[in-house]
Amino acid sequence: EDTMEDDLRNDVGVRYLTGSDAEFEQAGAGIYDAYITQAPWLPAVVDGLENLSPFIAQHPELRWNDVNSALRQSVSFDSSVRALPLDADYVGLGWRQDVYDRFNMTPPETLEQLVEHSEFFNGKDHNDDSEADWGYCLTPQVNYLMAFVAPMLQATTRTCAAAGECSGPRTEQNVFFNASSMVPLIDNEAFRHAVMLFKRLVQSSNCQDELLDPTTTDNPYARGKCDRKTAFPTGKCAGVISMPGTMNALLLPEGSYSIRPRLFDNGSQSWYPSTQNGYWGRRIRFPGSTKVYDWSDGKFKACTPELCPKAQPLSSDSSVLVNYAPFFAEGGESYSIRASALVHVGWLSSLPVDIIPLSGQYRQSQLNENAEARLLASGWPSVVVADLFEVLTFNFQDEQFAGNPVQDLLMLGFSDYMQELKT
Repeated sequence: EDTMEDDLRNDVGVRYLTGSDAEFEQAGAGIYDAYITQAPWLPAVVDGLENLSPFIAQHPELRWNDVNSALRQSVSFDSSVRALPLDADYVGLGWRQDVYDRFNMTPPETLEQLVEHSEFFNGKDHNDDSEADWGYCLTPQVNYLMAFVAPMLQATTRTCAAAGECSGPRTEQNVFFNASSMVPLIDNEAFRHAVMLFKRLVQSSNCQDELLDPTTTDNPYARGKCDRKTAFPTGKCAGVISMPGTMNALLLPEGSYSIRPRLFDNGSQSWYPSTQNGYWGRRIRFPGSTKVYDWSDGKFKACTPELCPKAQPLSSDSSVLVNYAPFFAEGGESYSIRASALVHVGWLSSLPVDIIPLSGQYRQSQLNENAEARLLASGWPSVVVADLFEVLTFNFQDEQFAGNPVQDLLMLGFSDYMQELKT
């Protein structure tokens, strides 16, 4: 996966205008006909990819408008579609019902609550082995940090000030740069607050043990890096942050990274999460923020109906508004075709919900009764299906209604900027 973007460029070829309006072009090898792509990789190679709009128009069975609108936008350039979405990547939150039940707590609605919960659970025993365990687990990456930033910087998609004052129907404002000046949006109170919350979460997570050098400590969890996929199966995590496909593998009973039962010497089960409220593996919409960046004066302010028009009241105090902004990291996996190729992979876009390759549901029709029945029949616990549908129904709301989806940085230089932000 680390070389996929470079492999795509080397085969398709690259063509774009530099900052001085000079054209940069690099020919591709043209060995392959089709590619797995992600939206941020497309701008540099878009001219070498097949325009799929005519194909979509000729094949109504693809049900293009059934695809989540944020994903449709992420693979469209100059009114032409250059990739067929195959899953949706958004930053999600999983939590353990059994851990929350033990302390008579409810899952977090705000980012502050998420961090406070993680710090509270850190040091508690979550797997009945009399050892101190962790708060929320994660694999730290820029995507997860930006999920903290998103609800603080985007309360709604802003419209143009007046005709002719912006390109298209939107200002193109985003959570990375000021769209007018291209100044990075990192030197403000909102971004700094998000960074501090994220830091606190990491400090109470699996990273405190897994980051240790295994050659210099006898800590059995030391790995030199922290990884939710190795941490969560131990039962030491109170919850987890992940992308949706991996989240399924973390929370489902037979998931690749799910919690493993602990056994006695005779092979019988000595411990496994249990709860009186159904199943232990739960998920919820990613928490929001009660404060947002005010674009009019650059201040970090408490949400009001005017400042946060899509906010929802905090369940414990209806006078407090929470701004939610699901972060669609990298746009999810898609399939593209080289412009000179003659093959089509449209059938991948019509696979049933229980066998889509990457398990990140991305269509409205994947939230209907038939989809629910297929997931239940394949062994999903009913509460896991209900949680997934609630999260996706919320995340998939269109902007013109109550939705507030936040797109990743879908432009040239994406990978370079993400690397700089990471360091």
